[in-house]
Amino acid sequence: MPDLWIGGLDSTPERNPDGVYLPLAQTAPQSVALAVRVRGANPMELSNAVRSAAFALDPDVPLYDVKSMPEVVKD
Repeated sequence: MPDLWIGGLDSTPERNPDGVYLPLAQTAPQSVALAVRVRGANPMELSNAVRSAAFALDPDVPLYDVKSMPEVVKD
């Protein structure tokens, strides 16, 4: 069976452990991490665009601790 990309989950059983997946609105997490993939640009230069997109969805969302992936790995 070929690997398929379905709704954000890989269809290969080994890559998706058994469990229940709930929407964020139903789980009330303490915090959520957002990873943004950028091609051909400095990711930190696009942080304002990402903030603008997030605030357009929810102007009260707190965004903090913005880092590049190398910084996250280093930490």
